[in-house]
Amino acid sequence: MKVALLGNMNNMMFQQLQYYTDWNIDTTLFLFDEFDHFLPESDVFYDVSTKFKIVKLGWSIESYHKVSKSEIRNLFVDFDVLIGTDVAPAYLYKAGLKLDIFCLHGSDLYEYPFFRFKKNTPSLWETNRCDFSLSQYEGVKLANYVALFKGDDLYETPISIIRKEGKRMASTPYFYTPLLRKDYFSQSTLNDEINELKDKFAYLILHHCSHNWVTNRDSLIYKGNDKVIYAFSSYIHSSQASKKACLILLEYGPDVEKSKGLIKDLGIEENVYWFPKQQRKNLLALVNAADLGVGELGNQGWMTYSVIVEFIILSKPSIHYRNSKIYEKNYPSLYEMVDTDDPDVVASAFLEFETNPQKYVDIGASANKWFKEHFHDIALKSFEEKIGETSANSKKVTIMEYLSYSNKMEKIKSMFWTLYNVMKIKLKLG
Repeated sequence: MKVALLGNMNNMMFQQLQYYTDWNIDTTLFLFDEFDHFLPESDVFYDVSTKFKIVKLGWSIESYHKVSKSEIRNLFVDFDVLIGTDVAPAYLYKAGLKLDIFCLHGSDLYEYPFFRFKKNTPSLWETNRCDFSLSQYEGVKLANYVALFKGDDLYETPISIIRKEGKRMASTPYFYTPLLRKDYFSQSTLNDEINELKDKFAYLILHHCSHNWVTNRDSLIYKGNDKVIYAFSSYIHSSQASKKACLILLEYGPDVEKSKGLIKDLGIEENVYWFPKQQRKNLLALVNAADLGVGELGNQGWMTYSVIVEFIILSKPSIHYRNSKIYEKNYPSLYEMVDTDDPDVVASAFLEFETNPQKYVDIGASANKWFKEHFHDIALKSFEEKIGETSANSKKVTIMEYLSYSNKMEKIKSMFWTLYNVMKIKLKLG
């Protein structure tokens, strides 16, 4: 059996690649235009090319019209199982192929399939983007499975629009947990700095979200970093605090300088330490050294995402905005954490941690146990089963599936305006 993994947003497919290799499944990872910190080598301390089949394609939304159908088809037609994320649904649909499993990362579900014209006379880049979007819509619709535990309306609404009652399975495994051994952390290039911080401070509080609190304040990208900083300032300036805690941040995101300015204005610079943006193999050494983790305090409640899972898999107690009521109906229980987006509550948790650290150690251990039982182990079993089930399925889009195209009028409009813009350019050049 041959498996193709398409894309690697959040390094999610590299986790699967490592598990499938353990299961002796012939697997190839195809990389799109990935962020540097979402490349396989960002997770491990060895040369990935010596152990895995990895092909760099560099595809993106912008390159959709430049890659031919035959090139896509020739790359993937001989695989038994196609698993993809990000732009994979659109590219495969363009070539008359469909995914067995769609592992969404977020915007590839609730944004990519819904790009539409914003101008009465759209420009060529806009028609190209719309054409990609229409293919993404069809590709998501035709995927045999969507890999996602029951979630909130941000995900459930587009799924219901695109797929109606399409098949679901467990979410993708977030991390290849066999890596998490003592010798893994000992290889980090940050260990000397970490040891210096542990010698200087009694408690390390880690907030490694990207800094997005000015640029995208009213969007889903807003991380609430300002709330974390205000909470830490309130805690440090409290008469009850020992002043022995350090808030660790990463120079990552568009609002780093704004965060540094706020920290200076609040007079807490001596208790804040900045690391440059890190590859995850070094970042996890920071997580492992931290006593307490803080995730997003943003506009949207999230059950799981990379930052929080990194805390949970290493049994670190976490504070973030989950908005638990969204998820309570979908799970028999939820993992322990401090669920809030209120800086005062966060400050109180910092102080309570200082006075009662064992309570938070127990929270971290409990969250780790919950994640293993209710998420990770279920995800691994689900993928193992579905890979075997879907390997015999046809990957080709059928005539009937083409005829059931969901956005026919949008496609006609896109074709018309594309032709209009091409002719317009030719007339100018001629």
